Amino acid sequence: MNKEGRTDSTSKFRHLKPYMRILIGRRMRWLFVLVFLPAVALFVVPKVYRKLETLRVREQMSKFDSAIAEDNIEEASNFLKVVEVLRPGSPDAQRGVRILNAAQGSPSALVDTQRLMELNSATPQELLILADQALNRNMPEVAATALRKYDGDPSTRRTVLEIRLKRLEGQNAEAMELAKSAAASAPDADEADKILLEGGAAGLDENFSAGSAILYPISLKPNQTGLDALRLLAAYAMQHPNDSTLPFQKLANSIRDHTLHGGLDLLAAADLDLVHEPKLKEGLVGSLVRDFANAPKDSALAFAEWLIFYKEYQAAIDFIREKRAVSEDVWFFPYLVALARLEN
Repeated sequence: MNKEGRTDSTSKFRHLKPYMRILIGRRMRWLFVLVFLPAVALFVVPKVYRKLETLRVREQMSKFDSAIAEDNIEEASNFLKVVEVLRPGSPDAQRGVRILNAAQGSPSALVDTQRLMELNSATPQELLILADQALNRNMPEVAATALRKYDGDPSTRRTVLEIRLKRLEGQNAEAMELAKSAAASAPDADEADKILLEGGAAGLDENFSAGSAILYPISLKPNQTGLDALRLLAAYAMQHPNDSTLPFQKLANSIRDHTLHGGLDLLAAADLDLVHEPKLKEGLVGSLVRDFANAPKDSALAFAEWLIFYKEYQAAIDFIREKRAVSEDVWFFPYLVALARLEN
């Protein structure tokens, strides 16, 4: 009641004030949730997302560059696909597409890369790709220019390309010397072997003795470089089938014993066996039929063609089988060839 004897209209609701404060507090919190937070999210979330997206793109492009440097085209393509999803049409995506296409030998991409080189705008990575593709196309002048303009960190790939260039120019002795000196300062044994592998190939361009002196120690190693060394030696031997001093049988056994050999390596080993021991063919055919029974299609097709080459027509027919020849086009032609030659 006030001084005039009347009841204050607010006094009777005084006991409700704590509850009103709670109610107003709750309303303010809901107002904060419904109005303020969405407004903050509208401005903050996109910025955070873009930052995370940028970091993701950088990560994928870094992995892409590493895969390209290792000449792993399939892996590089997978990393680039992620970038194209995150930032389609971005400079990173465009650069990646150009580099990937050039690494795969696209003429238009190589023309673009060569133009960038002439403008001194090509990256070190692009220069190495251009040099590699130029050597593949017997263009030593372009390769030499790309390597001369390369200003990136010293790398095994660059050294290998320099050795290849010397080989292409017929400077095999210089190529071997470069390989030996570069391998001595390589960061580790694996990188040294990759350099020596190319030096050994230069040695084989001269003669078997020069190449094998470099390649034989590498061929004893149970890694991919070791298998590549065996393949180089085997290829040389098959190009000189009349040289009875070459270790055909030893190379064949070494290829079969290598832990990483594939189906085509087994066929190469069989080729080496048959150069001077044709009587081994029957046993080899039976063994290879078992080896290739569950082989991937590409390897199995290569084996069917191998059988036809060695006139094992019935074995080819039995291996391909009529049902497979009729149901899959890729098998039909070799089956038909084997059948026709057997009948003739």
